[in-house]
This record gives sequence, structure tokens and C-alpha cells, in this order.
Amino acid sequence: MNFHSQPYLLVKGNEILLVGLCNQKFVLASAKLKKCSCYCPACGEKLVLRSGSIKICHFAHIKGSDCCSSEGETTEHLQGKKQLLEWAVKNHIHAELEVYLPEIHQRPDVLLTRNNGQRIALEFQCSPLSVKRLRERNEGYQSMNIKVWWILGSPYIKRKLTRQKIAQFLQIRNNKPVLLFWSTKQQKLISKIYEIEPLQHPSKEYKYSLTKQIQLIQKKIRMKDVSIVDLQTLCYLNHRNLAGVPFAAHNLRLVFDLLIPNELHWRVDILMKLNLMPINYAWNKNRWMERLIDCGNWLDFPCICTAIISRWRFEFVSAFMEDLAKYGIIKISDTRVMYINKAKWFENSDQKINLVKQK
Repeated sequence: MNFHSQPYLLVKGNEILLVGLCNQKFVLASAKLKKCSCYCPACGEKLVLRSGSIKICHFAHIKGSDCCSSEGETTEHLQGKKQLLEWAVKNHIHAELEVYLPEIHQRPDVLLTRNNGQRIALEFQCSPLSVKRLRERNEGYQSMNIKVWWILGSPYIKRKLTRQKIAQFLQIRNNKPVLLFWSTKQQKLISKIYEIEPLQHPSKEYKYSLTKQIQLIQKKIRMKDVSIVDLQTLCYLNHRNLAGVPFAAHNLRLVFDLLIPNELHWRVDILMKLNLMPINYAWNKNRWMERLIDCGNWLDFPCICTAIISRWRFEFVSAFMEDLAKYGIIKISDTRVMYINKAKWFENSDQKINLVKQK
């Protein structure tokens, strides 16, 4: 038997098991230890041995413990941590399980150390986690120059994630925005790439894409979809019909919507505000960009640096500016943006679709 370099892991052949302290010695989590007194190697508190047919045998803290390792763990979480460690070892990466970092009072599920000395914390997330708590943990690791990969378990794999949840765990890997998943059944790391920045050119299927968006809005109106209630109210208060929003309200280059509740609402709101401005009113170009960004309720990306988020927002706003110019609403120069025409609203969706077909 060889003890790993940290207290919670013992390696016996190819099997990796959680351990505790008994009589100042590391002991395996085993049903044979039911009559023994075992303690946490990190905090010294007494541990409870849990062994059954559902969860793998492991130690747990007494309810109410303040130890950072005392959070409840599901069977999947316990298995996933062990599998991630085995995955790292197979890929010749030095890995440690549940290393306690006293400087920040955190314990990553697995801590990797690359040959160049760079450390990476693997956090296997199988339960809900608030953005605030996630941000705090990220800041702790950053203070120690430790990168962190948030890896999602089956509760996240099995269900359709909201844009807010995707944004919460999205991270940059190999220069791409990705969500990382670990399948305990397949014992496999899965990366799902998300394209964030708008396409450089509108869809080749221009008429189809625009017609489809118009029809979708009409369908939501007919079904009284809750996602458009606020937008319908905005249009109503301004004596407009949501089904007849200007063409500039549609984004045909959208890859991932960065706004809450959605980009359509943001675009329509800005078009409404522009409608109140006098024709030929001009803005400094940089100030105009800042104002458009300030008008947005943007998704929160706590795992991505501010420079990248700023670039995404800039590209997002730039795509809208190009659409406003395309439909003759604004004129853009190197330093100025001028409002030259009011956006055309339509009476209904059929009127819009017929015009699209004529082009």
C-alpha cells in the first residue's frame, strides 16, 4: 500500500478509496470500522462511517460541522471524484483528491498539477449552486493562481439548461466557450462548445430565417407565451403591435443570446427610444456604444474574465448597429452615429412576411 500525498486518499493497486484517521493512522472507509472512532484529517472532528447498498462506503462529518469537507455528497459525486482522479492519472497528470487549501478555506474535489507547475482545481458539480457562491470559490482559487474547471454531473446533463444556467458555468477552454460534463456511466469528460459572437454575415437562408422569426413571434402572441408579456406591454404602451416590429428588431446572426429576457426585447426597447429622438440627432460613436451596452440587462458569466465578456458585448452591439444602418435608421462614420430615419413598423405579421417574399 502507498499513501498519496494528501490525507483523504489511499491508493491500493488500481483502487482509490476515501480514508480517515484512526489512532493517528490512515484507515480505509470500510464496514469493518463501524466500532472504531475515526477523525477528519483536516479538522480533527469525529467522523461517521456510512456504508450501504446505495452509496459507496465513505466517511462523513456529523451534521452541523463547520469543516469545509462536510458538505453532503451524493453517490454520483463520490464516484465522479474518484473517476476524475483516475482519468487524470491515466492522462499522466499529477492529481490529488480533496486537498485542503487553508489560505482560502476551500477543498477542490480534485487538484491537478501540470508539469509546468500550473495547478487546476476540478469542481464536480452535481447539485444546485448559487452564482454568488460560485463567484466566491472562483475568487479564492484566483487569489492562489489556481485555475478552476467546473464540471457538471448528470442532473445538468439530463435536462435542458436555461441560458442563465449555461452562462453560470460557461468557461474558456482551448480558446472556446464550453460547458464541461462528466458522465459517471461512461467515465468520460464531455465538452460542449458554444458559439457566442454573432456571425460576420447574415444567414444565407435570409428569407426563411426572417419568416421563421416573424411566425414564431406571432405564435407566442397567439399562445399567450409568458416570455413576451413584458414586451407586449411595452409595445401596447407605445401604441405598437408586437407582431409588426421593424425588421431591425430581428437578429439573423444570433448565435447565443447574451441578454435578459432576450435580445428582441432589448432591440425593440432601443427602437422605441430612438423613435422619440429628432431626426439627424448625432452621438459620439464610442458614447453611443456605451449607451447601447448600458441599456442591456446582460447575462452573468462568473467563470469568464471581464475582457472576454466586454468583447462579446461589443460584438453583440456592433451587429445591431450594422442592422440599424442596413435598414437606413442610422448612419455610421468613423467618429459619429447619426439618426436619419424612423424604423418602419407594420400592422401585422402577414404584411411583414409578404414584404420579405417580395425581396
